[in-house]
Amino acid sequence: MKNLKLPSEIQVFSRNRKVAKVRMVLSKVGKTAMITSNWMDVVKQNKMQVGDIYIFWFRGSKEGGLKLLVDRL
Repeated sequence: MKNLKLPSEIQVFSRNRKVAKVRMVLSKVGKTAMITSNWMDVVKQNKMQVGDIYIFWFRGSKEGGLKLLVDRL
C-alpha cells in the first residue's frame, strides 16, 4: 500500500465477481489501514457467519489502485 493514497475507495471481489466498494483510511496509530464503510455489504453478499474462514488479499488493479479479493476456504 506504499503507493496508495488514503483515504481511498477499494473494489472488493469474491469468486471473480464484484461485491462492493469499501472505503479504506490510514490508521492514526501506526502505519496500518482500516476499512471504514460498506464492509457490511461484503459480509451480506458473501453470507459470512461467525466461524467461517476467509482469505483476504490485495491485488493491483489496471487503473493503478488496489482491489481486495475475499474468498471462503
